[in-house]
Amino acid sequence: MQDYNGGRDFNSLKREVDRKLDPRPACSLESKDACTPEDRATLEESEKMSKAERAAKIKQVQEEIQESKKQAAELEKKAKRLAESLELIKAGGAAVERVEQLLEDGDWRAHCEGRTCIVAFLPHIYDDGAAGRREKIQVLDQVMKETKKDGKSVGFLWSQGGDQFEMEEVLGLQFGFPAVIAVNFGKGRFGVHRGTFDKDSISQFLTSLSRGGTPPRAQMGAPWAPLVLFQRRGEL
Repeated sequence: MQDYNGGRDFNSLKREVDRKLDPRPACSLESKDACTPEDRATLEESEKMSKAERAAKIKQVQEEIQESKKQAAELEKKAKRLAESLELIKAGGAAVERVEQLLEDGDWRAHCEGRTCIVAFLPHIYDDGAAGRREKIQVLDQVMKETKKDGKSVGFLWSQGGDQFEMEEVLGLQFGFPAVIAVNFGKGRFGVHRGTFDKDSISQFLTSLSRGGTPPRAQMGAPWAPLVLFQRRGEL
């Protein structure tokens, strides 16, 4: 069996099929009847040429073939670059997911729908200061980026300790803040992290939910406004 290297248009494919199925002579000076009108015109034009003219024509067509291949390669590179640009343009319109503050139950459930969510209960701003809060949110951001590298879809939220008192009571977070929980509404499971508050420890905690049960509801909270809270204290 031989590979087919001819044209991919209808006439070329039909000619190849006809040639395979009907073993008539190929288009040549001895069998012009086997030629298509276009091929016969090319053949007869060559027949009228002198040897020098034919050699020059062969060289010209060979150069045109090489130039066409070069242009095709350049077009392929251009198409690849355009495809890469297209993906970047699409990515530019995608919402960048961030570690968000938990303010109300509806937002929590919408943010965590269909996936596991990490919720961190951070020390009160008056206990930890703006710098301490930013540091802990940065830890959560690092864990979130690690999960994205692994192809996981995990939501990350934080709440100020004491703002979700009923939830904290249900979850047994009286051991203090910062505290971290993992929750999955679809599976009806949640777990409490009792390890240290660092990237590696929280990442390991994500591998399992240690406790089953119905996730509690979130209460309405107030958004953190560090500039307003700490301009007078000189912490920003």
